[in-house]
Amino acid sequence: MDNLWNNQSLLDDGASFVPPQRPMGVFSDISTILFLFSLPFILNYSIVWALHQPVRQPDFLNNHQENFDTTYPQLPPIYPHLVPFLGNTLSFAFDSISFLKKAVRHDIPVRLSILGKEIFVFHSPEAVSAIWKHQSLGPSALVHSFKMKYIFGLTQSSKTHQDIHSQGLLKTLNGDLNTIHSQSFSHFQQKLSQQIPSSSEWSLIPDFLSFFQDTLGASIVETLYGPDLLRLNPHFLGDLWEFDGAVPKFARLFPRFFMPESYAARDRLLASIRKWKNLEEDDSTASADLNIIWASVTNLLPATLLSILHIYSHSSLLTQLRKSPDSAALLNSITSETLRLHLSTYLTHQYYPSSDSSPLELQIGKHLLPPNRISLIPTSLTHFNPKFWNEAKAPLHQFYAERFIINGQDQNSGPIKREMPTERQRGKVFTTEGLKGQFVPFGAGTGGCPGRFLAGRVMQGVLKELIEGFEIEVEERIEEKIEGWRFGLGVWNWGGRNWGRVGGRIRRRV
Repeated sequence: MDNLWNNQSLLDDGASFVPPQRPMGVFSDISTILFLFSLPFILNYSIVWALHQPVRQPDFLNNHQENFDTTYPQLPPIYPHLVPFLGNTLSFAFDSISFLKKAVRHDIPVRLSILGKEIFVFHSPEAVSAIWKHQSLGPSALVHSFKMKYIFGLTQSSKTHQDIHSQGLLKTLNGDLNTIHSQSFSHFQQKLSQQIPSSSEWSLIPDFLSFFQDTLGASIVETLYGPDLLRLNPHFLGDLWEFDGAVPKFARLFPRFFMPESYAARDRLLASIRKWKNLEEDDSTASADLNIIWASVTNLLPATLLSILHIYSHSSLLTQLRKSPDSAALLNSITSETLRLHLSTYLTHQYYPSSDSSPLELQIGKHLLPPNRISLIPTSLTHFNPKFWNEAKAPLHQFYAERFIINGQDQNSGPIKREMPTERQRGKVFTTEGLKGQFVPFGAGTGGCPGRFLAGRVMQGVLKELIEGFEIEVEERIEEKIEGWRFGLGVWNWGGRNWGRVGGRIRRRV
């Protein structure tokens, strides 16, 4: 009571009463620390976001052009990111499809920040066509070095970009196409004969992927690299497909302890190549050869298989291919549509000034590309560009067998949108006219796939052999589902490269 009266006396004397203060809690301290820690990142994101607004809101830009620098040429705007060095890395690596759709929703290129490096993304027809024309643009040495080291296990970093290529197996792919195609087709027919009886009885196929690995895959390897590679290393193809399934993880720098079986498969592949070519243990050309073998087999085989499954999943389509006078044009259209729909790659280039008089920055359309920066063309964006492709017959996310055919009796036919009607012509004609810069499944120019011409001929030959000589029944239809995990790394399908088993049966035609 005395204390109460004492406090009252203080009030009576005119002094103000101050209640006791609670000390700041631990949560307040943590909140303050977190706020101060995140402040630079928030500020960085806000600045970059503001600079990116002309791309994100083109209508706003058109109405307020005086507020922005619209003089051309200029560097593409930077896409917003929170952490300066990390940039857009996680979104690009683990959610590529959604991220790129957001980043390049319009025909304006954009700059990404990937682990501190700038990547310039181009995808409009004008920009892609301009890239093909520039002689001073070549395949990106930075991307190639990354790929060789982290995907194909190159240990000798002293080897240059040009040295690695010249020591590989590119000369095989650039050989006589007629001879190579004839040999591969002969090998394929022999392996089909071993797998399928000469009678008209049905043979059950539990997994078509495994079936074509043992027939078409082995035929391609033996044709391009001779019989000794598989004879000396009977498990080579199995290891190749084990490695192929892990390529997305290798590209994302997953460590050995996370996927020991995949690293072991790659080690065995490199050892098999060294054994086949009598190379030293540390010879880096084994990694270069693995790169070429992987590229020439693991995309051609699933692309051919997907074409087969599309054809045999539509009975009317199979009938047309067997009886129609336009079957050759239709088959060309089917293989092209399969590549458009299912093949996703990143075409990368760098600007290499050839002399002191070369421009400081290379002009690509209305924008600039500085030296030592990576330009990236995602084929999935060019192959699904609704402003360019004709969707009158079918949306771009669906397989449409006649997408690459112009029908003289149908003004809505053909692969691209046209302002003027086509000239009247008889029959159906396969065409890729006007597709330069948008249909680039194997790349183009100096960065084009060296085996692209052989791949087209092999696909056509295998498909003709099966259509004319075999009946195939597929258990289920294909769903055109884009799988993000393998996005940018080759042929995708209806559930990723490690697709569920698609079985059925096959027999010779009577």
